[in-house]
Amino acid sequence: MFGFFSVFNADAVKNVTLYEGNFPARFAGRLSSIIDVRQKDGDAYGYHGSLTVGIVSTKLSVEGPIYWTKEDWRRFRNKEKVKAQTTFVISARRTLYDLLALPVTTALSASKSNGDSISTGGYYFYDVNAKLTHTFSADDKLSASFYMGDDVVYNRIRNSHPINPKQPTFMRMRYNWGNIFGAVQYEHRFNGRLYSTHHISCTRYKYKLKLKETDQFKENTPYPTEREAGYNSYILDLTAQTHFEWRPNARNEVHFGAHYTWHTFRPQVGHFLVNASVGQLDTTISVGGTVHTHEAGVYLEDTYSPCTWFKGNAGLHAGLYHTEGKTYYSFEPRVGLRFLPHKDVALKASYAYMTQYVHMLSNSSVSMPTDLWVPVTATVPPMRSMQVAAGITYNICNQVELSVEGYYKKMLNLLEYKDGASYMGGMNWQTQVVIGDGWSYGVQLLAKRTVGALTGWIGYTWSRTMRQFDKPGQELNFGKPFHAKYDREHDLSVTLQYKINKQWEIAGTFVYGTGTRGTLPLQRYSDWLYGEIKQPGKGAVTEVNYVSERNNFKMPDYHRLDLSATCHLPDKKHADWDHILNISIYNVYCRLNPFLVYPREGKLYKFSLLPILPSLSYTFKF
Repeated sequence: MFGFFSVFNADAVKNVTLYEGNFPARFAGRLSSIIDVRQKDGDAYGYHGSLTVGIVSTKLSVEGPIYWTKEDWRRFRNKEKVKAQTTFVISARRTLYDLLALPVTTALSASKSNGDSISTGGYYFYDVNAKLTHTFSADDKLSASFYMGDDVVYNRIRNSHPINPKQPTFMRMRYNWGNIFGAVQYEHRFNGRLYSTHHISCTRYKYKLKLKETDQFKENTPYPTEREAGYNSYILDLTAQTHFEWRPNARNEVHFGAHYTWHTFRPQVGHFLVNASVGQLDTTISVGGTVHTHEAGVYLEDTYSPCTWFKGNAGLHAGLYHTEGKTYYSFEPRVGLRFLPHKDVALKASYAYMTQYVHMLSNSSVSMPTDLWVPVTATVPPMRSMQVAAGITYNICNQVELSVEGYYKKMLNLLEYKDGASYMGGMNWQTQVVIGDGWSYGVQLLAKRTVGALTGWIGYTWSRTMRQFDKPGQELNFGKPFHAKYDREHDLSVTLQYKINKQWEIAGTFVYGTGTRGTLPLQRYSDWLYGEIKQPGKGAVTEVNYVSERNNFKMPDYHRLDLSATCHLPDKKHADWDHILNISIYNVYCRLNPFLVYPREGKLYKFSLLPILPSLSYTFKF
């Protein structure tokens, strides 16, 4: 929900590890940072859970043991400590914002546009996490995990007719995307030095966009005219992986394994409908087709710690990708080093070569933030990158940690739409793209404190992400470099929490980011289709948009302030019960950050989703 909630439900997560620059060899398939999320097992000794009911969202989480024998149930009812071999955990969330904020967004839109263009809409998401675990022995464990979640954005725009306000035009948009994931994992410990994990999984990603425009009764038109366009994208992955962790001695930690994935892509399925007084046209076009691909890889890495002041990680990932009768190979070395010249100072450096077998196509228009995932094919090669990073960390009296890190990344075989092409073009996406290169560099500053009553962090990143498409037949922007759509020069986040006493805690978050970019015609000129200006009346004049360069328009900067106060009320009768009351204000000064921008009659209008949003929630933990 655009930063209001974490994409991960904390009630279902055991731990999270972020890899920003030093990518171990066991991770592959992407060019950027990695978030390694581990889902927790259910409690084997008792039942626990929490229920949160609030104005903005509700969520429920329950975990505990599953006893199979009558003797275990008898001992559990007698409050004896019994460890179950089988456990479960399930968590679910659903936002309520779309139901409560609709009157506010409607009123704000009407006041901004003087009633000419009224935009109403909303957003919601839901997700479900579940895990079932069975422990056979101290050395063997089997688990099954499940996840399902969707995000939905919907919008209705009412535009008044410039001549007759009683004949408006309605435009409706529904935009949703989501994932379903299921996995079975088996863990086995051979001895104190060798450990293995084997799993199979299935993931499905879907993306849907539907646009519908309706004209009310017009002169000489007995029925309203409807125009509808729908767009779907679909990815299904079946994966098998085996991983081994070996500790031959105290200085070495070795990881090795293999993985295989069968991909199914349906990147482009379009639906078009025109309903008018003269007839109806309804058609579904799968212009992208279905693409089946095979991806496999093996890896080996070693973390070497010969002494307390030095630690290094080196590895190699070798992979292949087969599609449409063509096979691509990759050999990806990784190196990460850490030095401790002083007990409070750490120096680190890393190098990584990465390969990515799926492309993200971003529409350069400012009207809709649409991204389309497409596969590597026989004519579209995989993306590759070489990244170097270096940084220093300084610990001040075990209270505050300061760090500075810089990076440079070179990227090859990037995809962009041709000028004038888009995901709704009705043509195969492979005929609408060009291939080029890019580079990115930046510096990140971070100060964080994790001890004491006052905790939090202040982080700032300055970065630049550029593209250049200058190969013959693949030119964009006349071959000159241009800003990437998601080039955000400044990114600032401040998060602070203060624990007043055992009961009360206050927190605040401020975020600021440079706006993303898009292509917008800033000038128009008249073009004669037939005839010449010297012979008026023999030609027709049309307005032509002039675009000076690609991604020449920068969206308004994004910023907002969130505040909250939390009160913990322990239950006097039940020591393991807890009551939590939270009062929060999202977007305190009501910054209307645009979700999309659309031009109309020479003006730009923005559609914002989240104004100021006060919230009250109650959580019961048991």
